Amino acid sequence: MQSRRRQWIAVFIGLGLSWLGPQAAAAHERPATSGDVAMASLEACPVAGPSSFVDSWGDARSSGRRHEGVDMEADRGTPVVAVRDGSAEFKRSNLGGKAIWLAAATGERFYYAHLDDWAGDSRHVRAGEVIGYVGQTGNARGDHLHFEVRPGDAAINAFPLVDAACRPPVGLAPIRPLVR
Repeated sequence: MQSRRRQWIAVFIGLGLSWLGPQAAAAHERPATSGDVAMASLEACPVAGPSSFVDSWGDARSSGRRHEGVDMEADRGTPVVAVRDGSAEFKRSNLGGKAIWLAAATGERFYYAHLDDWAGDSRHVRAGEVIGYVGQTGNARGDHLHFEVRPGDAAINAFPLVDAACRPPVGLAPIRPLVR
């Protein structure tokens, strides 16, 4: 039931954005920046299925840490895909559980954590290729993907990139009431 509700919310948000017009979309299509670092748009949404997420950059976490990614809630087993072509290294840790480091040819790195399982082994992958599945391994509560973007040594707020790559397409015609 919760999953169905998330799907309807995503549809209504997409319809709302289409009514707001191109100005609303343009604000989300600017490159994500952190200081002087700019990032190109993601080539795929990290979660290949219905998901919900909010901007939680910098929120407090256990042991005095700060959140450095976007948590994308989705049903366990929802496919997770590569956002760029690159080398995917599958790892396990206490904090991230089953995780993946994706190193793109451009030098960017992407971190996927709390996976239920991996899709295969460490390898070269193409953007859009399934590399894992949403879960809650490691230090996680609830099924979700923790997704980080690192154009250099430090993470940047991935929310603008994820929002632009994952929101429903803008441009749907608004629904008009039928008048006779």
